[in-house]
Amino acid sequence: GTYTVDITTTDANGGTTTQTVTLVFDPAGVTDIEAVYVVDAAQAVDTYTAGESLAAVSDADGVITSAVLANGTSLPAGTSLDPVTGEI
Repeated sequence: GTYTVDITTTDANGGTTTQTVTLVFDPAGVTDIEAVYVVDAAQAVDTYTAGESLAAVSDADGVITSAVLANGTSLPAGTSLDPVTGEI
């Protein structure tokens, strides 16, 4: 959306200036591209090894910086997101 605000600044001598500023978020024609997940084939739980990838995530228009489960809770103990490779 577009938001217009008036900002007033005051200097050390008491002088003031007011400026109208227009902020535009997600301008027309620009939208976020959703992340893409690639899930590795499932295995028996006791065959996974430390450092093995469970899935990979990428985003064409930004770096993935965090990951949580769909219900908002943290990833299970022993799993993490590598922000460089996108591997979980």
